[in-house]
Amino acid sequence: MKTSTKIFFAKYLAYFIRFFIKFLGKNAKKLIVKRNNIFFSLNLFEGIDFAVFLNFYEKNVVNFYSKIIKSSFVIVDIGSNFGFHTLNFSKLTPSGKVFSIEPTSFAYNKLKKNINLNPILKKNIVFDQVFLSRLNINLKNKYVYASWPLSNTKKKVHPILMAQEKKIQGCNVKSFDNYILRRRIKNLDMIKIDVDGNEYDIIKSGEKTIKKFKPIIMIEFCPFLHENKHLNFIINFFNKLNYDFIDSSNSNKLELKNVEDLNKLISYGSSKNIFLIPK
Repeated sequence: MKTSTKIFFAKYLAYFIRFFIKFLGKNAKKLIVKRNNIFFSLNLFEGIDFAVFLNFYEKNVVNFYSKIIKSSFVIVDIGSNFGFHTLNFSKLTPSGKVFSIEPTSFAYNKLKKNINLNPILKKNIVFDQVFLSRLNINLKNKYVYASWPLSNTKKKVHPILMAQEKKIQGCNVKSFDNYILRRRIKNLDMIKIDVDGNEYDIIKSGEKTIKKFKPIIMIEFCPFLHENKHLNFIINFFNKLNYDFIDSSNSNKLELKNVEDLNKLISYGSSKNIFLIPK
């Protein structure tokens, strides 16, 4: 289903649920809920928050990685937003470590709040406000997508992704390879990359790390946000490293050789979470 379609229906459903929550005397912008024995502070005017509230957010993805993550895994969560997967990873890795990376102050402040709501899980989480890129860039006018509003807004929203840009001023710029060195990460079992169009720069900036550790990669592909040459690089890079591409929704192995194969798999305006598993 296209993201725009999901947001369309979510807006109407969220309106009625927020009305009911207000009737109960609760604040729909600061609602504490427990999902999968993890506490979250949610804003039901936001798309991801609302999906977590419904216990519907990326359930196939969670089910898939819950079967393959071991308790000692070291995981880097790139584009962690408010920490849904970070906290689920931490729950699955009591003797491991989770490095949670979010560049926007908008989401990073929510990430810190949700981590602090779960003191036991917090013990093995390291969280950083960092923008990972292969480029030496000026962050003054740099934005990334971090919000999917479920109410009318005067601010610009991407017409297909239905997301709103958020500033990333105030954070450091690091290459992925540099981040691994700075954090002295000696083992790396899994990387989650969900950065809505910046995947190419992150993978390019972390080539040495990926080649060294050959970790499991969880990546959300949104082909319409990328140049074809960048998608071809990503696909060819992991094929050369002898990775399998696995559809998280049904655990089927995918035969991806180029961007044309990816576009056949994912309709325009949609996205898909794919796991890359080293053979």
